Amino acid sequence: MRTLTVVAAFDFLPEPRTVGELQRDSIPGRGDRYRFNFDPGWLSGNWTQPLDNVTALAPSVFSRNLDFPFIIDSIPDRWGRTLIERRHSRMLRKAGQAVRTCTTWDFLVGVDDRTRMGALRFFDEAGKAVSESPDSVPPLSQLASFSTLLRDYEENGVEAFWLDAFFSSSSSLGGARPKINVVDDDGTLWIAKLPALHDTYDVGLWEELVMRLARRAGIHTAQTMTIPGHDGRHVLLSRRFDRDGDSRIHMASAHCLLYPRTEDASFLDLAELVSMCSVAPQDDLHELFRRLVFFASVNNTDNHLRNHAFLLTQDGWRLAPAYDINASVHGRASALAITEGLHELDMSLIKSLSPLFAQDNADEVVDSVLDAVSFWKQEARELGLGHEIPLMETAFAVG
Repeated sequence: MRTLTVVAAFDFLPEPRTVGELQRDSIPGRGDRYRFNFDPGWLSGNWTQPLDNVTALAPSVFSRNLDFPFIIDSIPDRWGRTLIERRHSRMLRKAGQAVRTCTTWDFLVGVDDRTRMGALRFFDEAGKAVSESPDSVPPLSQLASFSTLLRDYEENGVEAFWLDAFFSSSSSLGGARPKINVVDDDGTLWIAKLPALHDTYDVGLWEELVMRLARRAGIHTAQTMTIPGHDGRHVLLSRRFDRDGDSRIHMASAHCLLYPRTEDASFLDLAELVSMCSVAPQDDLHELFRRLVFFASVNNTDNHLRNHAFLLTQDGWRLAPAYDINASVHGRASALAITEGLHELDMSLIKSLSPLFAQDNADEVVDSVLDAVSFWKQEARELGLGHEIPLMETAFAVG
């Protein structure tokens, strides 16, 4: 496969529109090179929204590493890559071929079409959606069997059946922890985060607690719920906010929109991005500041750029609901710097930066967030987590 047609299946478009063609050229001894040719209709249409802040809306653009920012989010992160790599290796061994390292192209075409993040779709030369499978997403009712499969794999290393079962429903997902897409009786997609073998506490139920606190603190979050697993620990379900029934809502991570300034980015870069891209910058800046205060209050340290996102509307970008928020008891260094070179989740530092978030009542925001977080022990007991309170005590800013 050398050419893919990229199509925007955005929910607000009357019909999908061709964005352009992605071409791969293999140069002996030098690897792959990529070119993206924008479709003339995309460039001249009545609605033409840049899909990132780097790629020029020119007839053709080039890349050595398939790092067009607007395509980056269509390529899976750690968990999805692990599944694709293992399945790819097994298929090569089965065919009697030498196992090779997966390329970025392999990762792109290996993602299931139905569950791929956002609303860009990829079609091959025959006009067929790449990795399209009508039965790729299991029903929510089968979740218990997937938890058992994962436990068998972690304990015994039985790979083949586990890979086949997990691949289509999981290949689009990132992060380090095991997770799959599932669909409920209404056809709604959810991400199910499964307990891992070596978890020392009920990770899924604590994430649900933190999300409840976030909503109590006035933060716009993804919809979540939990169901008990087979061993008493809980599966966290997070509703996909880039889907509305069969419609796809385009989503871009902050990693995509800040690219290539991702290695040393900070929350101030994120605030600048909101100011530049959002169609409601003041509202989104206020929301971002409230989230930062909340992250410090629950010690949510794993807040890297892929854990912040934007949704594309007909008018432009808006900050997406907050997701993937977890309390941590392991240090207070934020993955994303607060400001240049400073990673400590320090409330006084955060308050001092409030003018950069168009926030002139920082003390009120901090007080309201801390008040919401002060209910964490009550929430823990109501969720049946009272026995784990001592394990998590140091994560929360209030007793």
